[in-house]
Amino acid sequence: MGSYDISITQNNVGRIDRLAEADYASAHDANAGDYIQNHYHQMLVGQYKSGTPTYSVYRGGIEFNLATLAGLTLSACKLHINLASGSTVPDFDITIVDGKDLGATFVAADFGELLDETTSWGELNTAGLSLGFIDITLNATGLAAVQAAIAGGVIRFGIRSSRDISSTEPTGDERISFIGNQVTETNEPKLIATVIVDEPTVTTQAVTAIAATTATGNGTIVSIGDTPVTQHGHCWSTSANPTTVDSKTENGAGSVGSFTSSITELSPNTLYHTRAYATNAGGTAYGDDVEFTTLAASFVQTAVIG
Repeated sequence: MGSYDISITQNNVGRIDRLAEADYASAHDANAGDYIQNHYHQMLVGQYKSGTPTYSVYRGGIEFNLATLAGLTLSACKLHINLASGSTVPDFDITIVDGKDLGATFVAADFGELLDETTSWGELNTAGLSLGFIDITLNATGLAAVQAAIAGGVIRFGIRSSRDISSTEPTGDERISFIGNQVTETNEPKLIATVIVDEPTVTTQAVTAIAATTATGNGTIVSIGDTPVTQHGHCWSTSANPTTVDSKTENGAGSVGSFTSSITELSPNTLYHTRAYATNAGGTAYGDDVEFTTLAASFVQTAVIG
């Protein structure tokens, strides 16, 4: 059993804010936002108290298309975002919440919908964060939600501040900013899903055509596992259970069936160990260790007459 990561770029990332209210409750508890942006380039999450004072609350939504995860089982997920500015407020978590009530296009009413979502699917404290890419790992609840959503093909996250969730009135600027929709996908939010996959099954057969410095390795790919075999062959060493860090052949992509490898550059009259191997996205699998001994070196004696 192995795993590999699949990276999915956001399908929509948007701001759902309530701005510049005279009192905190009017901003925090509003049923609708007054600044809504879909496919937006710069995201804000958190709360803000101006010197006037006025109060603003910033919430967000992100949608991911899960089509590439169809039929797969996940072991972990994380939200990968590019932090553009941070907050020095302690105990402020960027928090992922359920975005089930958000539509494909975010609207004003989604501000109120997110107010009711208080269960964390994953969070990361902002204190001490460096600008640049950060990862928010989904907890068991968030991971289960993504797994369940694969069948429907789409999942939507709400993004809130933990101080917003706890209805803690801001004392100043308590916001972080991260990069949203861009012309190129490099800096956009991504869902990185770790997928559980079966490695190939491979067996090693007896070595044939043994000579002083060469031999033929024999193996069989019994099953390719959950993803295509990208490399296969034989590895060998004078020590037991060789791996691909030792001498090896690289026969390229493979399919179910038997194969051979040309084992070369051996020393005469030497005991070797070899194993067939096959690699897919889940990792590299090996057959059993098989021993063979090369032949002694032959020589030709030439008589000189004269």
